[in-house]
Amino acid sequence: MSDQGNAKPWGVVYKTTLDKLRIEQAMSNIRTGTGHTMGWRDTAETLLEALIPDDIEANESPEQVLVRVEATTQPDVGDAEVFSGAELRKAILALKRGKCPGLDRIEAEA
Repeated sequence: MSDQGNAKPWGVVYKTTLDKLRIEQAMSNIRTGTGHTMGWRDTAETLLEALIPDDIEANESPEQVLVRVEATTQPDVGDAEVFSGAELRKAILALKRGKCPGLDRIEAEA
């Protein structure tokens, strides 16, 4: 399933994510390495394991290692300058609605 998501980006993973999988296309069982799933619970568990694999640090690419390090390391920013309420208000009003947040992840609609 994970390989299929990479090889066929508009396949099952895409359709499931966007709710585009029609009822008549829904899977009641899927093939596994040892046979087929039996029942909806077994099928759902197998899909979840394939689509959301365990977080295993030993299998990470160099890019994933870098992301993990950056996400868990607090940057040394030193002392921030004091700002006034008026400066804060001006910055908030300057945020454009409907735009993606920047690196600071501040959203205008929040």
